Amino acid sequence: MLRALQITGKVLLKYRSQLIVLITPLLLLPLPFTIPGPEAKCGYALLLLATYWCTEAIPIAATALMPVFLFPILGLMTVHDVTKEYMKNTIMMFVGGLTVAIALEKINLHKRIALAILRVLGTQPKWLMAGFMAPTWFMSMWISNTATAAMMLPMVEAVLEQIKPQHTLQLEVTAEEGEKPYIYCIIIVKQSNWFYSILGSKPSISAVISYKGCLVSKLNENRTDPHFVKLSKGFLLCVAYAANVGGVATLTGTPPNLILKGFVDDIWKAHGMSSPIDFPSWMIYGFPISVLSLVIVWYWMQLYYLGARTTCLCCKSDKGDPRVNRLIEEEYRKLGSMSYAEWVVAFMFVLLVALWFFRNPDFLNGWAYHMEDGFIGDAVPAIFIALLLFVIPSTLPGLTKDDDGNYDVTPPETLMDWETMHSKQPWGTHILIGGGFALAKACSVSGLANWIGSVLQVFDVLPGWAMVTVLSLFVSFITNVTSNSAMATLLMPIMAIMAEGIGMNPLYLMFPICVATSFAFMLPVGTPPNAIVFSSGKIKVIDMAKTGIFLNIFCVLTVTLISQTLGYYYFDFGTIPWKEVANATVTTMATSTVETVTEL
Repeated sequence: MLRALQITGKVLLKYRSQLIVLITPLLLLPLPFTIPGPEAKCGYALLLLATYWCTEAIPIAATALMPVFLFPILGLMTVHDVTKEYMKNTIMMFVGGLTVAIALEKINLHKRIALAILRVLGTQPKWLMAGFMAPTWFMSMWISNTATAAMMLPMVEAVLEQIKPQHTLQLEVTAEEGEKPYIYCIIIVKQSNWFYSILGSKPSISAVISYKGCLVSKLNENRTDPHFVKLSKGFLLCVAYAANVGGVATLTGTPPNLILKGFVDDIWKAHGMSSPIDFPSWMIYGFPISVLSLVIVWYWMQLYYLGARTTCLCCKSDKGDPRVNRLIEEEYRKLGSMSYAEWVVAFMFVLLVALWFFRNPDFLNGWAYHMEDGFIGDAVPAIFIALLLFVIPSTLPGLTKDDDGNYDVTPPETLMDWETMHSKQPWGTHILIGGGFALAKACSVSGLANWIGSVLQVFDVLPGWAMVTVLSLFVSFITNVTSNSAMATLLMPIMAIMAEGIGMNPLYLMFPICVATSFAFMLPVGTPPNAIVFSSGKIKVIDMAKTGIFLNIFCVLTVTLISQTLGYYYFDFGTIPWKEVANATVTTMATSTVETVTEL
């Protein structure tokens, strides 16, 4: 009997994904049959998608395709209305922006930037850690945090190899036959002075003792130094955490940011208003959070892995390890001088950011001001610049001759080619974002959104700051075990309804919850950068959990601080925009009526 149960358990474990896919819709089936109306049907679809996303019984991107057949079958939306949600301005902005980022990777410009920052910051322990974090953080604003972490990991491991203490040798020395039998245990330690300056310790013996007639009979190596192991963990984890917080700074830094923008665009458009989220407005909120979080991560990693002594800026420290300096300089020299392709891609990158930033800023009339309202979005410059990369040659234009004196008429390689773009573009993320937009649309047209809003009004007894903190903490912990993009897709429409239900601007809850989905510091499965550094084999799950729980809490408090100060001031979180417009319209109409009656 016990044997049969064990076999059954193993079979269920093996086919758990298939069981979840088959059983979940059957368990949820009573919902649309017992409760009439489209709200119950949409609730059925929402719970089904949420289960598949959280369990990953079906790949996340594949699950995001389910609305294409599920919503028409349930009578929620036509297939035409569903499919057009998968190709919107936000998604095309993501495609164009990532194409430019892929070009940066292709020509190795991101590595040049990282090494340049390392050269400037130096190789003192705390500054070397900052040197790993700063380029990771900066590059994660613009390119995939996965690619950034993958680029930085070999650099960190190369530096660790340079500062690694030489092996401690334990020698057992015995006397020759006929001599007095002495046994000596000699420790030969030859380690980096830089390494000891980090740890604040000194080798116990640093001399070699020799005796006439003695032979070495045993040789044992001790390859593990606990202090160096701890240092290695700190350097590796700081890269993953910097990549996570870097994506918060810009609109295109991480998919949840664009998921938020897509929902906000639709909500404001439904009320006849232009979206408040664009590239500069996002940076006003996200950049301060990202900077403060980076500083918190840096100080905490110093305190936990380097010791309290290194966190004090006034403490005297050494000039760093010359071997590490040589390694960084050597790697930088290998890149040579900046090539024509690097200069052009760098210019295109800066041009794209400028076009995003000055499209329609609040402080002046942007370049889109002279065009008809609604025709220009952030996808326009992104796709335009991306397309230019497929046209511009990667070498300086001109004719060259071969050995026979004939002109080379071979078409030059361009800055971007389709194979590179196609292979590195995260198409699954694009589909996931589109599936989220379709789900939000279904919730709106079915009336489920209004029902959820009425239920969530029970939370209006909490102060706003407490609600933001509690919800953000909850999301930051949950996102450690599920996709942050899937979590943002599920929560953004709910947060919008909840905020409006308590009389607040939908952005008041949408902004902090969106940012909190990027604060996954505790588990390797939380984000791709976490998984990448975990794959090095030098970090255990418990290491990440102990370090990350503090960061989860304090980075969320940073979100609350910015939301209650800068967010309130700039985005007017305390009011619902369309209700203010409606009230202003009513007031204007009433004033006009009074004036007309007075004239009569």
